[in-house]
Amino acid sequence: MENFDMILDYLNTYNEDELFYKKYYELQDEPEKQDQFIQDFGMQKIIEHRLIVPHLQIYPIEHKMPYENISIPEQYMFDDKMSSRDAFLSKHNRYSPVYLHTHNYFELFYVMTGQCRQTISSEYMTLKAGDLCFIAPYTRHSLEVFDDSIIINILIRISTFDDIFFNLLRNKNILSLFFMDSLYSSRQMDYLIFQTHGDEDIYAEILSMMLEQMADDEYTNRIIYNLLSVFFTKLVRKYGKTASYSIKHKNTDAHLQDIISYIYDHYQSVTLNELAEHFHFSTAYCSRLIKSQTGRNFKDLLKDIRLRKAQNMLLTTNAKISDISSHLGYENKESFNRLFKQHYGMSPGAYRENAAATTLFVRK
Repeated sequence: MENFDMILDYLNTYNEDELFYKKYYELQDEPEKQDQFIQDFGMQKIIEHRLIVPHLQIYPIEHKMPYENISIPEQYMFDDKMSSRDAFLSKHNRYSPVYLHTHNYFELFYVMTGQCRQTISSEYMTLKAGDLCFIAPYTRHSLEVFDDSIIINILIRISTFDDIFFNLLRNKNILSLFFMDSLYSSRQMDYLIFQTHGDEDIYAEILSMMLEQMADDEYTNRIIYNLLSVFFTKLVRKYGKTASYSIKHKNTDAHLQDIISYIYDHYQSVTLNELAEHFHFSTAYCSRLIKSQTGRNFKDLLKDIRLRKAQNMLLTTNAKISDISSHLGYENKESFNRLFKQHYGMSPGAYRENAAATTLFVRK
């Protein structure tokens, strides 16, 4: 408990960024004083800290008008320091400005104390202490915390999710359905909420992961992965039947999870005929089922799975691109390079070189 006290002190103490945001918020009705405060703080420091200053039109990354269309890429959050991490935890900065955005990674919000307000797609809701909200990739959302409430963020990269967490998807439950739908179904849940009010075990699990995050050594990534696996399992055991999710969700076909699992296990050589035969479907029926459930045909689905594995290998290994191509089942490096560039907009080599690139956008 002594270590927990240390974490709680850290979480409750306002860090430098939060102090900036709190003062910026308090001066919102006094624009001249607000401008002077920003000038005294220093533009260079704002950029170095990646602070958000809406009235100066400074946001995390370059984006197109309107500002509600901000998209934050995985590489921005998983920068040089976190490039080898599959997941990491952080405290949400209190009083930070609200802006609608999307991102290409999974995000979890845990309300440790107090409450927060969220907009997810077109729904507006208030979450209270003990609520845990999963946000699917590419879901437009925002988070509001304008008091002393403590909100913990947990980010999980899609590029490593498949290899690290995929075994979690093999058991059919509300959480595995959420992840599966987020990755592959055309009928995606935008969010999933577990209400764990007063659950000291769940509370302690979050603090344990925060402690490990602060340890920050060569063992941290693996330990957090294992802690998350246990944490997810406990969530499903205790709250799987009472979880709530976005109302637009429609039931996914019961076979989809098994089909995706089979493709994952045989991605190097699987064919549509082999897949259909394994599940005792006709080839035509199997093809229609995949298309109706994922919005993609078998060939495109297999390509997406292979390229996601390629993305993971480029980010987390030093393997040669030719070796990655061969491992994924491509006949030659050129075919792999061409497909990767079509999918990600750059060659595998350029993707690896640029993976840690981050920028702050200042609109002039």
